[in-house]
Amino acid sequence: MAITALKDLSDANAGWGVTSYNGFTFSGLRKFKLAGRDIYDEANRVITDVEYTLTISAVIYATSEANEATAVSNARKALNQPGGTLVITGQGLGDIRVNGSTPTHIDVAWGPRPQSLELNSVGGLATEVVWVCTFRIKECSGTSGATTPIMAWNYDCAYSFDESGLCTRVISGYLQIRQTRATGSTRLTTSADQYRNRIQVAVPAGFGRKTWGFPISKDKSRLDFFFVDMQLDGAPLPEDIIKADLTYGVESIPPGFQKFHATLSGTLEVAPGKPTSRAARMFMTIALDKLTKLRRNVGANKTVIPDRIRMETAVFGRASSFSISFLVISCLDDIIKKGGIWESLSGVTYEKWARSMERVWNVRGTAGLVYNPSQDALVDLCSSNAINPIGNDGGTSTPYESDTGVFGAGQISKENSWLAFENSLEVSRAHSLAHHKVSDGYTPGDAPLNSADFITQDVTSLSAVISVVRRDVSQYQAGPTELVLMRGKAMRIKYKPAIPRLLKVGGFDVEVVKEKIDGPKTVGCFFDTPVYVARWAILYRLKTGYLSSLKARKNPSICCDPGDSE
Repeated sequence: MAITALKDLSDANAGWGVTSYNGFTFSGLRKFKLAGRDIYDEANRVITDVEYTLTISAVIYATSEANEATAVSNARKALNQPGGTLVITGQGLGDIRVNGSTPTHIDVAWGPRPQSLELNSVGGLATEVVWVCTFRIKECSGTSGATTPIMAWNYDCAYSFDESGLCTRVISGYLQIRQTRATGSTRLTTSADQYRNRIQVAVPAGFGRKTWGFPISKDKSRLDFFFVDMQLDGAPLPEDIIKADLTYGVESIPPGFQKFHATLSGTLEVAPGKPTSRAARMFMTIALDKLTKLRRNVGANKTVIPDRIRMETAVFGRASSFSISFLVISCLDDIIKKGGIWESLSGVTYEKWARSMERVWNVRGTAGLVYNPSQDALVDLCSSNAINPIGNDGGTSTPYESDTGVFGAGQISKENSWLAFENSLEVSRAHSLAHHKVSDGYTPGDAPLNSADFITQDVTSLSAVISVVRRDVSQYQAGPTELVLMRGKAMRIKYKPAIPRLLKVGGFDVEVVKEKIDGPKTVGCFFDTPVYVARWAILYRLKTGYLSSLKARKNPSICCDPGDSE
């Protein structure tokens, strides 16, 4: 019976199965060792994968030196390339096919990874090959290999507090995926960054997101992340505002404590992608809120007038500065207790502000940049791939939104539309006079008549009722006439102020002697709403009676008897 040499035995005939890598098959005469090491995640809670170390030796035989050299050269090239297809079958260990077209397992860390290659001449045309290789696979119960790309997900939390007890929360961690070299390709097909949207960390109520980031590992299999959320130190901000530094104060105007300036001033910064004019909108919303509270609460007999405003913005930035002042004639107690100085902006809630920040706080930020695997490549000395330029990472631009709307003055009703109203009554008495002139012929040297001897009849002067002042002798011809001069002015937003009229004074009927009225006319615009002003000076006379016959009033400068005027 013929005896077959061991070198001629095929793997199948010897019953030793097949062990091959990257197209090189180890002959039947071989030594084989496979050792595994469990790899845990950073939390030491789960095994992410198993790292196996394969140590195998075999002999390469040839019939000529040239054939031997070719066989050994091919072995060197095949066994020193990472990421190839490794096949281990028929060893009584369970079939393992790492990578390739029909894999049982996918290497999770760019492997298999050759570690060492030893070539030993054993005499004649025989060379012993000793090869060490590692590969990392996931051993899953009930299946031959991992089917999901995510290997690990871990994070930690840190809480710190400042001297005010305000909290800063920091969450940091990582997401790791398997990465495998596609057969025959140096191009990446995926990266851990493509799973960034899986990382959703909510902002706690009452907090604002300050910083967050996503470093990607060099092999693109790991995405680290961190989120820093800080507790708000104050009231919630208006929508689309990411920073606000506004102050609101009241300052008295000397002398005494009857006139005050209420001033709102500071800086607002809008979120990226929003028009900077949005800051002006929000500032005016706040200013009108303060104005409404002042006018509503300081009392019907008091005055609140916006008297100056200033705005400026960074030409190439998102921050804008503002200042607006209100002249308030009232009691300090009313301003402090009822004027809204300690109250936050009406209608503003944390929930509204947080919703407006969702586009800012999301894991892609306002730029939406995404890592593009096609820009990367596996480059080594044997490849001819050029290094690609790193572009915009597949992101989308976020230009400023246009703002074609107009600024509004808020809800202005007839009741709260008055900016100023002043009206006063002055009473005087005119006498009917007869002037006796001495003939010029009998009084030589008398002063000639000139314009300085007359007083211009202007309703702003009570002396208008006296027509001529001369050194002539005067004589009363009839009883005196009671005169009432009503003077005033009004300023109003949106609605034209009406000119007041006297019907009765002290119960006596009156009639107009002379009047001078200016307006109503437009003098300005409070954003998109006109501001009207009117002035008047109307001289009345009592048709009958005398005011001196009326009883004295208490505190007549503040209150009047019912029915005195309408």
